[in-house]
Amino acid sequence: NHGMDDQFAKQINQFWQIYRKNLSYFFTERSDDFLIDPNKCAYKFLQSLSETCKVYTFNYTDPYEYIKHYKHREIIHIHGVHHRDTFKKELMVMSQYNGLVLGVDSECIPLDAMENKYIKPIAKIHQRGYSQTNIVDDLSESENIIFFGFSMNEVDFGYFRKLFHEIENGLSSCKRIVYINLNENAFHTFCNNLRKNGVNLDLLVNNVNLQPYYTEQGSENEEFYGILKLL
Repeated sequence: NHGMDDQFAKQINQFWQIYRKNLSYFFTERSDDFLIDPNKCAYKFLQSLSETCKVYTFNYTDPYEYIKHYKHREIIHIHGVHHRDTFKKELMVMSQYNGLVLGVDSECIPLDAMENKYIKPIAKIHQRGYSQTNIVDDLSESENIIFFGFSMNEVDFGYFRKLFHEIENGLSSCKRIVYINLNENAFHTFCNNLRKNGVNLDLLVNNVNLQPYYTEQGSENEEFYGILKLL
């Protein structure tokens, strides 16, 4: 059983199959309403990004689908992209998410479980359409990094482990990390998640300028305009 109880692994796999079959309910026509409103912070932020910015997204939808008057830039979908239903049905049809990379990152699966016959199919690396992105190398070479609405939870931390390790040891090119989220509580969650994943926050802020910005007051306040000036 490769070090993992088969019965427990089978239960995990069964939950996983249920999740896959019900995924379509997450993609309704109104799933991206926050981007349709040009007064929303997310809309103005995306509209203002410099062409030189490289944009990675963990979302399955194109963040620029509703953004008007912007020069096209490459959007790198880490987990694949969902193509909308051109027939305007209320829910996407099952075939539409064939291009999505669903599953768990290998870094989050214990080594003794990776070869279990029930767990192995859940790993993203074994999903059809999986391809390795350059996000880890791009982060290492970037002087300015912006996290928008990202909590840095354990599931996705594997992509950033090398970056924070290099910053802690003074080996990173990064000079500034801008963190944008709703409010101060969200920033505390971000910091706590870094600590839980073994990041020494004191070393981090000694070696890089960590700047939090909040969108709670909307896009018309002075602080949000300060964010846009950084882009």
